[in-house]
Amino acid sequence: MPPPLDPRLAPGFKARPWWWEEAEPPDRDNVMPDRAAVAIVGGGYAGLSAALTLRRLGHQVVVLDAERIGWGAASRNGGMVSGVLKVAGVEKEIVLPLITTLRSGNMLVLGQIQIDMTDFGITPPTAMMGMLKTDPKVTIKFETTLAKPTT
Repeated sequence: MPPPLDPRLAPGFKARPWWWEEAEPPDRDNVMPDRAAVAIVGGGYAGLSAALTLRRLGHQVVVLDAERIGWGAASRNGGMVSGVLKVAGVEKEIVLPLITTLRSGNMLVLGQIQIDMTDFGITPPTAMMGMLKTDPKVTIKFETTLAKPTT
């Protein structure tokens, strides 16, 4: 049985792409070819568009994806943002995956990222003369609601 969905998500939220109800992609054999003239990594919009264009030009193309074709952000209300995260005065480039959904007419944006404190020059805390230690990995979770201006 799948885990319960986050109660912050809108009623009717589905983890599976909606379009799969009418046109679910077939299971594939997952056998890697010995050779490929052109290998496209990623079966989202960009990868499939590139593969289709190259195939129409006569090239033999293989599309490689860790999941089923169309599984990722290309088939959902989601995506990624990138930027700089500043912690304890140290800046690091990050890529943050997002999930978006509508709730009460507003857009709810959820995301999380795991960071390692030592990457930001922070020594993980200890207690009881070092007998109690914390993991240097920290998960940062966020939720923000975007609403239309009221004026």
